[in-house]
Amino acid sequence: MEAKSSRMTAISVLQCVERGQFTLDEDVTRLLPELKEREILQGFEEDSGKPILVTNTKPITLRFDHRPVHEWHLKLRFRKASFNTSKRIRL
Repeated sequence: MEAKSSRMTAISVLQCVERGQFTLDEDVTRLLPELKEREILQGFEEDSGKPILVTNTKPITLRFDHRPVHEWHLKLRFRKASFNTSKRIRL
């Protein structure tokens, strides 16, 4: 369910971008003003386990930087290949 809804959301967002309703690099708080005052989770206190929240200083955009995910996926593929030498990886 989650993967299907993510795809539908991505398609809907890109259709709105095509129509010129917003861009991927614009701050989404114009459309979702309730996000303007949201704090960002930075971590948790070691002693109490309470969340450490900080004020957001950067714009929230819809642009997704896929490089870290892509690099992780490639590393995983190479790791699996090193355990199974009967299969070759094509890049």
